[in-house]
Amino acid sequence: MLCSQKRGSEFRSTPPTSNDHNFFVGLAKKGSHMQQDNVQTTYDTAKQIANQNTQEVWYNNWMEDDKGRQLYQHLPKPNPKDPINNLDRKDQCNIFRLRTGHIMLNGHRNRIDPLVPPMCRHCGIHTETVEHHLFHCVNLRNLRKNLLPSNPTLENCLYGNVNQLKKTSKFHIIASRVDRA
Repeated sequence: MLCSQKRGSEFRSTPPTSNDHNFFVGLAKKGSHMQQDNVQTTYDTAKQIANQNTQEVWYNNWMEDDKGRQLYQHLPKPNPKDPINNLDRKDQCNIFRLRTGHIMLNGHRNRIDPLVPPMCRHCGIHTETVEHHLFHCVNLRNLRKNLLPSNPTLENCLYGNVNQLKKTSKFHIIASRVDRA
């Protein structure tokens, strides 16, 4: 099952959402005109088949998409054993946002609202990115020393074990509260 969405001049196929009423109406109309085999099956079996098909379509789309390649370098396919799954919701959100770069650091905020200056709120460097925030900001040196590994990298800070992910999330929370330089 796919839902085509037009974005600009390109069409992108995504799994349908429950809000996509037109998709389901169109699918039902299309299905009603097709040859129907009379094969009995249980509701649970039909549900399992539908879930498998949806997962397969989602995975294939995910593998072919060119978005999120920053995350893809470290996580080339969905990993059900990813340590992020063992974090509480707040920490999961922080780590996922840091992984994707969609976090309220000024570099990202500036992409959304050009009136927000992209400079680091702590040291004033030209762009506050995830890498700068975690590894390079001089005003976060002591906090980094306490919560991040001795040689911090994206791999060991954002894709490491559960304890390190918790520390990285804590680093971000505390760093976001620290006043500007």
